[in-house]
Amino acid sequence: MSLNSLVMLEHGGVCRLLAFLLDHPEGIARAQYRQSPLALGSRAADRDHLLLFEAQLIHAVDHPKKLLFGLTEKGKQVALKLREIANLLKK
Repeated sequence: MSLNSLVMLEHGGVCRLLAFLLDHPEGIARAQYRQSPLALGSRAADRDHLLLFEAQLIHAVDHPKKLLFGLTEKGKQVALKLREIANLLKK
């Protein structure tokens, strides 16, 4: 993944969403994400969700009352790498 790709993902809020999901294994509802400050508007939230779903970084989480999505194993690995990069950049 190039630096330009990382910048585009961060601009769209994807990196923040991956970090959020890494800290919240219970998942997040799509509507909740659309309304959160993590997303940069409903269109961006929909784009982020589709991008992550197509890349198989998120999946539907079993919940009796809500449709939630959370990280796949691949998504966890990507989120951990992004967190590692962020920590290196802070030094």
